[in-house]
Amino acid sequence: MRLLFNRSSQQDAKFRSIHYATFSARRVHPLPRSPDLKTSPTVSNTFGEAIRRVLPSLPSLTIFEAAARHSSFTRAAEELNLTQSAVSKQIQSLELFLRLRLFERIRQRIVLTEAGQLYLALVREALEILESATMEALAHQGAAAC
Repeated sequence: MRLLFNRSSQQDAKFRSIHYATFSARRVHPLPRSPDLKTSPTVSNTFGEAIRRVLPSLPSLTIFEAAARHSSFTRAAEELNLTQSAVSKQIQSLELFLRLRLFERIRQRIVLTEAGQLYLALVREALEILESATMEALAHQGAAAC
């Protein structure tokens, strides 16, 4: 007598092929090295036309901002409850995505490059906008609940 979850080898092979085809087709790389229409996520505008978004991930932007503020991957990692290695890899991934160096690594410290300073100002502004929009949405939610 077979158990309920036991599959024959043919059923198992069929499941694996369906599973692989489904999930490999949907795989989206969060930080594509060379953005193109085939790999970049798209959204539709109000006219139904596809718009390509070329954005790094939000976590990589918050990690970049914290690392720049502290001038240290280690202190940024402590603030964000991550490892220093995870912070370093996210910064490296962001630099690959942007195709420019954001930090100069000098011995055991990091210094923002000129491009990094310009990008930091814009990222801080964007994060502040997202934070205020979130606060407004939360306030609206509280008013609507009453």
